Amino acid sequence: MEEENMNLRLEALKKSLLENQKEKDELENRVTELEGSLHWY
Repeated sequence: MEEENMNLRLEALKKSLLENQKEKDELENRVTELEGSLHWY
């Protein structure tokens, strides 16, 4: 039972990590876009 809880927590943490990484990548892309547009001004 305890091992099952640990596995569920581990899966939740992995999912959270993947979501955070995706958000980080999206933010980095947005920063790159904004830096590019800044050079136009």
